[in-house]
Amino acid sequence: MQCRNLSVKDNTVKKELPITILITTLFAVLLSDSLFDKGVSNTFLRADGIVVLLFFLVFIYYLISMARNKIDEDTKEKYLPMWKAALYTIGGIVAIVLGSNFVVDSASKLAGMLGVSEKMISLTIIALGTSLPELVTSVTATRKGECDLAIGNVVGSNIFNIGMVIGLPVSIFGGIGTITFNYIDLIVMLISAILLFIFSFKDRKINKLEGIIFLIIFVIYYSYVIYTGIR
Repeated sequence: MQCRNLSVKDNTVKKELPITILITTLFAVLLSDSLFDKGVSNTFLRADGIVVLLFFLVFIYYLISMARNKIDEDTKEKYLPMWKAALYTIGGIVAIVLGSNFVVDSASKLAGMLGVSEKMISLTIIALGTSLPELVTSVTATRKGECDLAIGNVVGSNIFNIGMVIGLPVSIFGGIGTITFNYIDLIVMLISAILLFIFSFKDRKINKLEGIIFLIIFVIYYSYVIYTGIR
């Protein structure tokens, strides 16, 4: 059964979504050095990477603790054998990695030949390539009525991308030098997280109208990105 509305669990509204807003805000602040001191450029140092990585590890600890304390007495669904579930999971991950690499590498070369900026490549083609697995997973989960999986995928991927994808490599290999970006990028990212919390908070659901609002924000923002990237 498909989800007419995406149900959002109480724990997600009270804990995971506020954590998403918090880590998004933290990332934006750490990246916006010039806002606090006009004489410096925007950088993301190793110390910044360690901060967001530690924040992510605390979130992982929370998830593990919650999983250990959770006893679902109402679940009577038959599950796949462990070996088969593990095989499907590993196979899916391998396919996702190979597919994403192919999309990103090919699209980046094509965009480079067209002479567009690296920022535009990262915000459009690379973002699309790396997000395709998440999009497919959420659509599939919604069609099968697994609404919690669709919402969890969005919240978890946002926290993981900031905490691990950015935090881990910067912590290991050192900071990123002078970063030039438009603050609109950070503002849209933060507004999207806040809107998701507001929409979920009022009735613990994301309805069709709210989904359309997110889609409109996406279209407007990426129209802006493409316009500024090719002009």
